[in-house]
Amino acid sequence: MATFFPSQMAVLAFSLIALRQAPAQTASARVKLWTGQPLYVNGINVAWRNFANDVGNKPVDEAWFRSMLDGVKAAGGNSVRWWLFTNGASAPVFGSDGLVSGPGTATVANIRKVLDLAEERGIVVSLCLLSFDLFQPQAGVNAANNRKLMTTDAGIKAFIDNALVPVATAIGKHRGILCWEIFNEPEGMTELGWTPEKVSMRDVQVFVNRAAGSIHRAVPGMIVSNGSWSFIASSEGVAGVKKQYYSDRELIAAGGDAQGTLDFYMVHYYDWGKEAISPFHHPASYWKPDKPVVIGEFAAKGPYTGIDPVKAYGLLHENGYAGGLSWMYTGADGLGGINEAKAGMQAIAKLDPVGVTVIPDFRVSLADLPTAGRQMSRAAPAAGILIGNGIRFFGIEQTDFFAADGRSRPAIPGGSGAWSPFPSVPTPSRAIPAD
Repeated sequence: MATFFPSQMAVLAFSLIALRQAPAQTASARVKLWTGQPLYVNGINVAWRNFANDVGNKPVDEAWFRSMLDGVKAAGGNSVRWWLFTNGASAPVFGSDGLVSGPGTATVANIRKVLDLAEERGIVVSLCLLSFDLFQPQAGVNAANNRKLMTTDAGIKAFIDNALVPVATAIGKHRGILCWEIFNEPEGMTELGWTPEKVSMRDVQVFVNRAAGSIHRAVPGMIVSNGSWSFIASSEGVAGVKKQYYSDRELIAAGGDAQGTLDFYMVHYYDWGKEAISPFHHPASYWKPDKPVVIGEFAAKGPYTGIDPVKAYGLLHENGYAGGLSWMYTGADGLGGINEAKAGMQAIAKLDPVGVTVIPDFRVSLADLPTAGRQMSRAAPAAGILIGNGIRFFGIEQTDFFAADGRSRPAIPGGSGAWSPFPSVPTPSRAIPAD
């Protein structure tokens, strides 16, 4: 018998019929989480409870986040996007020299609390560090400090050493994380954008490169992305666009860190872009991406004339994107909220139940499992997923199903009978440690 730890409450129980009906997608239409699980991102932007004040020196509004995450879960969502430091007004903390000296006394605890709440509900969170708001005329913004942060080696190093790495290390491999996201629409504070003060796209590339590399070293296996404002700055060889500023080649050339690359792309769309740069009018392949693409923002009430939320979420799925996060939960800015978005998220959850389900953090004791067709390591527990009366276990050599009768059925290409391969997950697969 498999041993399940009592703290793991959200055990999945899909029928084999539902598994077989779930549509298969290519690997490029999934984000590979740090756990190794491919996931179709189906959610909404939080994006904050208190703008630029959800982290810093004050405790997070736990009750509000609990209610928000309950709402996303009820709407069929599996992911949210949350802004953290944002404009630097409350955090990170700056010293008298204008350099970052710390993340804020409550930052780690606040992030961990929200991630805990998300994990309990089978939701993952994109943790967005900073925004173009660094150079917007907003309360508490110190543009001089933010310019040092963005444009000097000392400023970047201080942020990484004194805020980013300590926070990322303290949070570690939390199962509530979708990714660390370096910026929200950084193009807005450059020659491509709209803020009154500006830095250059080269500055943005350097920062993204060094921040991403630092996260990859601090938490090996963790995934990183960046929220680009438009395909104008995030595509290759398409008429009317600039270029893909966030390719591995571009980022490494700018910042010099070979590990400072993105694991998947995030791009935003609003109707000012018309059909020319719309993910709802072009498949993901049109932009010539070399990584999965998630549409990180679009209007929750519908992104374009004639495209309602159900059609919008459906088109992203159909067009080969790795997911979509509409804007925004509260609907405060008139672009729609959870009440509008939920029909779209629910439609995707029904269409692709396997692809959108986050594997819960429960543990299988290998000592209680039989040896499969190939010898599998018993050195450590590993993650599994309960399906009907069996366990889908991610083994070292191959993926196997273990039935309640103690017999294993290999889940490899060509497998047959009731224990056929999980439709959306390629095999063989490596072990996913249960931390």
